[in-house]
Amino acid sequence: MIISTKRAGFKPLFRSAGCICRFDGRILLLKRIEGKSYPLRWGIPTGKIKKGETSTQAMIRELYEETHILCSSENLKFIESFNIRNDDMNFVYDLYVLSLHYEPQIRLNHEEHLDFKWAKFSEFNELQLVPDVKETVGRGLSRSVKMVPLNILTGMPVDLDEDIYSIFKRQASDEITHNKFKENINFEKVWHVAFGPPGVGKTTTLQQINSIVPKIQIAKENILEDKFRFKNYLNKAFMAKEHQYFLYFQLDILQFRFWQSYCATNNSIVDEGIYSTLAYTKALYTLKHINYNMFNSFYSHYNSYNAILTPPKTILYFYCSTKKLLERIKERAIPHEKHYDVGYVERLNEAFSEISSFLKKTGLNMVYIDTDNKNAQDIAEELCRNTLKVDI
Repeated sequence: MIISTKRAGFKPLFRSAGCICRFDGRILLLKRIEGKSYPLRWGIPTGKIKKGETSTQAMIRELYEETHILCSSENLKFIESFNIRNDDMNFVYDLYVLSLHYEPQIRLNHEEHLDFKWAKFSEFNELQLVPDVKETVGRGLSRSVKMVPLNILTGMPVDLDEDIYSIFKRQASDEITHNKFKENINFEKVWHVAFGPPGVGKTTTLQQINSIVPKIQIAKENILEDKFRFKNYLNKAFMAKEHQYFLYFQLDILQFRFWQSYCATNNSIVDEGIYSTLAYTKALYTLKHINYNMFNSFYSHYNSYNAILTPPKTILYFYCSTKKLLERIKERAIPHEKHYDVGYVERLNEAFSEISSFLKKTGLNMVYIDTDNKNAQDIAEELCRNTLKVDI
């Protein structure tokens, strides 16, 4: 039984660590051997923390010993410590989540486990589980980065049943409320955001602005570097033609872009933002790569982020012809962009135009920048003088 972490008089005999290993919306379960506690029951990879080990070190060791999954501390997300009280013992249980993008080859330690399976959370009711596994896993999933697609009403993954949503609601007092979150927003912050389709010249122009006026910081991350998981989504979407991964990509990017903008310093320029993510998703919907419910699920998340984001002083909308976009995309030879055909790029260009009109109607300040026949240096100098109001 999980008891309050503040319960007085709780004296644990030991500390242990367990990990929710997630792949493709399923969770790794291990079946315990006879002769061990809770024989023939299913649980997640778990083990005691040895003297001299940190909790994370123990979890990495136990994962490898029990399943042959080898991971680094950077890939483990710590969720929470639980006080567990069973009939014969009290112990502290540290819970982690490991999100896997490729199915690992599981090699069991047969001195501990008989079998393994990948199961959806909704299937837990049908299994003989180790005590407290369902509730700890449910809490872990509700607090970790959510896998999509999401239910448009609950905001929870569709592969999770109502039990996890009830757990999530019971924990609502632990979450940061919307109003408290807004108290931390700096409404005086001045920032700008670059907006436009791929190949339009945003990044090159911003690099020129930074070289002209170094004090203007550019918030930019290469999201397709190996340290990010986003590239895997695009490989699935373009190469395997599994179009639902477009939505997975956009929802993850939406969260990433929000935090990049939220944390941007005063007088900085963010290269891309949640507005660009909205345009990409609109294009995917028009191309029928995602359906109506998927788009609405995304849009509900977009509205939530947009409501608590300090509005940018300026949205710098870079635009040019589809022909020019295709020429530049071919020249820069970014691996995943080799899958961009004329129809896809044309629809992206149209979507950015549509969303720019929508953003202008909501009252945001749009600056329109035609890059068809201008070089990045000239555009940067013009922006510094007329929009950013800095001496060059």
